Amino acid sequence: MNKKTIAFLVVVSLLALPVAASAATEFTLGGYLKLHVFWDSAAMNKNNVSVPLRNNHPDGQHGRLNFTSQSSRFNFTIKGPELWGAKTTGYLEVDFDQNLEGVQSASHAYTPRLRHAFFRFNWPETELLMGQYWDFFCEYYPESIQDGPFQGHGQATHRLAQVRLSQDFGLGWAKDDKLTLAGLIGKATDTNDDILFPAYPISNGRLEGQTSETPQIQGKIRYDGDLWGKAGFYGRPMPFSAQVAAAWQRTRYRAGEFVVDPTDVVLATDQKYRNNWAVQGTLFIPIIPTATANLAGTSALTVQGYVGQGLDFIGNDINNSFLSLVGVDAAGNIYLRRNLQRVYGGYASLNYYFTNEWFANVLWGGASNYGVNGFDSAANDLVKSWWEINANVYYRPVTAVKFGLGYAYSRAKYYHDGGFVGTSTLEDTGDAHRVQFAGWFFF
Repeated sequence: MNKKTIAFLVVVSLLALPVAASAATEFTLGGYLKLHVFWDSAAMNKNNVSVPLRNNHPDGQHGRLNFTSQSSRFNFTIKGPELWGAKTTGYLEVDFDQNLEGVQSASHAYTPRLRHAFFRFNWPETELLMGQYWDFFCEYYPESIQDGPFQGHGQATHRLAQVRLSQDFGLGWAKDDKLTLAGLIGKATDTNDDILFPAYPISNGRLEGQTSETPQIQGKIRYDGDLWGKAGFYGRPMPFSAQVAAAWQRTRYRAGEFVVDPTDVVLATDQKYRNNWAVQGTLFIPIIPTATANLAGTSALTVQGYVGQGLDFIGNDINNSFLSLVGVDAAGNIYLRRNLQRVYGGYASLNYYFTNEWFANVLWGGASNYGVNGFDSAANDLVKSWWEINANVYYRPVTAVKFGLGYAYSRAKYYHDGGFVGTSTLEDTGDAHRVQFAGWFFF
């Protein structure tokens, strides 16, 4: 046996040691490859969740055709050994959505992004989860061709590092029904919409969530029960479901000077603590149910509504806050106070399965600000309301392949023409049309 053969066998033996040590662990690779093609009549981002600019805005009203595969993703599911009488699993998922709108080429690839990274312990009726995962506001995600459907248009899209405990209770009202009570404590969210015109560098900790003195706290109560049959939710039979979720975070805003432009300086009067909060209710209702795994001829309606303030902390990042006028001193300095924007909204989704392979849905989502006076709305150029309607048809001939074709229309209503009253002739409404196609290959 020559030296090269001996060296090779030694390397193989060393590499095999971790595998042998984790013989009780099973790894499963999953995910999908996705091509997303869309034409927009106005400047919108990939996920179609931005607010349309005013209809006569020179920078926003132009059409474009775009192709991207950046929404492709992969994940690892790790099945571990039993511990303390619980089954242990881990999950890691990555996509390439970190750079949503940057210039991309063959030599300038999209940046990988950590979506989920958590592990959990599962007992028969109890679950303990630790790591980064969806929060309670994202459990009824509407199915759409675009990613992030209705983020800011009626649906939250939020992942956070957390510790979560869930407990199930059987009620006996229906076959295999359960009531779930759950709570989580997680990282206070950085409210990115609030770092406009910062005079402080990132090294000084200007991000509000990083300087807050409380974590984010959430709770939910959910009921699932096969009361009269099931209907399709992402291609799987799902019974009637009802949920109420609530969240709270206390966010710190620092006092200091903010330069709006080289000749205009405004001053935050003092340090403020603001309470971000949200309450959301959801119903999933089988309209035409089935008692089997065959979804042909079935239909379901999902309805969701929410209310809260400072909703960027759960992923609804439109108009998180605004500045109100306190006064002007003798030197001409303008003093402002930051207020969290109050918002209500929701969405509705209706689907129908022609066969197990062909199905369609219509989605509507919208939101509106409230509690804003005339000065605040003009000085901050706030959007008053925004909504989107989305219609799609899907074809999934086999489990591994899915195609979708759809149309979406978005509309925004601003408080004032041009933002600052009397300074512009820009319209106070914005519209955007989208035609889109996607193909998925699941593995």
